[in-house]
Amino acid sequence: LSPDSPSIHYNSASLESLKGNVDLALDEIGVSLTKGFSDYDALRRDPDLDNVRKHPEFRKILEKHKVIIVK
Repeated sequence: LSPDSPSIHYNSASLESLKGNVDLALDEIGVSLTKGFSDYDALRRDPDLDNVRKHPEFRKILEKHKVIIVK
């Protein structure tokens, strides 16, 4: 694995979300954004992240990274 890859952390977030580990998924989304992840359309529409988007912390993470996604 490439620990500096934003895509690796995004994919890890997707996996954790699907497993129901929302807190871990949120952490991985934060890391992916810190590492430069910029596919905001994926954050908005990826069905793997459905339960993460429902969590109030999701918006806080996006705001921290100055990411705005519109439904």
